[in-house]
Amino acid sequence: MSIRVAVRVLRGHWSLPHVLRHRDYRLFWTGQAVSGVGSLMQVVGQSLLVLKLSHQSALALGAVSLAQALAFFLFALIGGGVVDRVNRRAVLFVTQTLLMGLALTLAVLSATGTASLPVVVALAFCSGMVMSFDQPARAALFPGLVPHSEVPRATALNALAMTAAGTLGPALAGVTAASLGLSVNFALNALSFVVALVCLARMRTVNQPAPASSRPPLLTSVREGLQVVARDPALPWVVSGYGALLLLGPSPSMLLPLYAAQVLHVDGAPLALLFLAVGAGTLLASVAQAASSGERQRDVFVVGLIVWAAALAVFALSSSLALCAAALLVHGAARNVVGTTAVTLMQLLAPEQARGRVMSVNTLLAGGVRPIGDFAVSAAIAATSLAGTTLACAGLVGLLAVALRGPLTRAGTVLRPRSVR
Repeated sequence: MSIRVAVRVLRGHWSLPHVLRHRDYRLFWTGQAVSGVGSLMQVVGQSLLVLKLSHQSALALGAVSLAQALAFFLFALIGGGVVDRVNRRAVLFVTQTLLMGLALTLAVLSATGTASLPVVVALAFCSGMVMSFDQPARAALFPGLVPHSEVPRATALNALAMTAAGTLGPALAGVTAASLGLSVNFALNALSFVVALVCLARMRTVNQPAPASSRPPLLTSVREGLQVVARDPALPWVVSGYGALLLLGPSPSMLLPLYAAQVLHVDGAPLALLFLAVGAGTLLASVAQAASSGERQRDVFVVGLIVWAAALAVFALSSSLALCAAALLVHGAARNVVGTTAVTLMQLLAPEQARGRVMSVNTLLAGGVRPIGDFAVSAAIAATSLAGTTLACAGLVGLLAVALRGPLTRAGTVLRPRSVR
């Protein structure tokens, strides 16, 4: 099936190539895909550096993640407000230059042996602060680069690029760290931002923010953005479902090593197989969504949540490696479908002039809620049991998905944003 899907995409029977025919979107996608690989290389390199500095302390890794999550909580919504007030491409020039500088700082500190754990934690906080502006700017910019009807495919293609980066980046990071050292990982990430900046410079599309005289104060603007989400017939339910998945859905990097050790009693190649199953499901879902028509997004969102919960429950109840891998394949695909569809609905339902503020909610969920959720789930596992906690998480999300079907159906089928100042 996967080979047949890939062949149809390559032959152009579906609409994937049409999205990339738009010059500015093609430039945007290329730059972000390259910098995505570099960013994932840095994530792995930073984790290895923290473990080296802390003598393999898991608590130190948690401190770095918590510092970045704190920055998202503090600045994500403000970042969305700023993005809607200024030229979004200009924001990306600033943020991606700053991220390049942070990567170079880590490269120098690592190469000279002057890195310390407090400095890495501080840099992680700074990175989260910059990304609180960068991510809403990216999410708000690209829908203006393609026709409205092609936004679902463009969103899915962005997700496909990040999925590929999530596979390629860590693999390159492992090879580079082992052969050339951690500092090269950070330097290559800095270099990847050069590609992104060149692509941004060649783009022609520029959004026109509202005149300064007609803009409300920043905090008022942020509040108005939240009101756009709250007053929309569908968005509160989409945010609730996606937020529940991120809060209650344990990340594979936390769940799989625990399950492999405590339930399957394996490591090494079998554990790698479990991770591969998640990645394969994510990749297949990304390809399918990028090539699909993008219709019936609300139905896809609810079904994706239900399938995600069911697959997680099967995984929690299984003690067979083969069944676990099959469940994780479906689980990874469903998680990708839910995330991509949630972002697509936010893009389609957000007014152009408020898109940065609406998408900053997604930044807050992905950057702030998810790390907190991993911490809460890990604490529940420690206090109760691995299978029991995992089943409870699956059950709660599944029940919420069923409850969301009614409100999302009543919200209607028209995916056109309402106006806002």
